[in-house]
Amino acid sequence: MLERLGAHEPRYENHFDLFERAKIIKTFMREYLIANPLDEAKQEKYAIISHSRTMATVTASGVSADGELLDFYWMKNCEIRPYSGY
Repeated sequence: MLERLGAHEPRYENHFDLFERAKIIKTFMREYLIANPLDEAKQEKYAIISHSRTMATVTASGVSADGELLDFYWMKNCEIRPYSGY
C-alpha cells in the first residue's frame, strides 16, 4: 500500500477525481434530504463532517485545466458553516 501511495505524490487522488466524488456526495445529500426532511419549526439541522480536502472539493465550482480547484472554501479546524450547494 505504501508503495502504491508513494507513486502518487503529492496526493493519491487528483482534484479531477475528487471533484467527481464530490458530485456523488452532492447527489447523496439531495436524495437524503428529500427522503429525510428537516422540521424547520424545530430548527433542525444536519451536520456533515469530513476531511478538509473533501469539504474544499464539495464547495468548489470546478477544476481548472491545470488540475486546481476553482472557487473553493477551505474550512478551518472545527469550523461550522451553512451549505446549500447540493
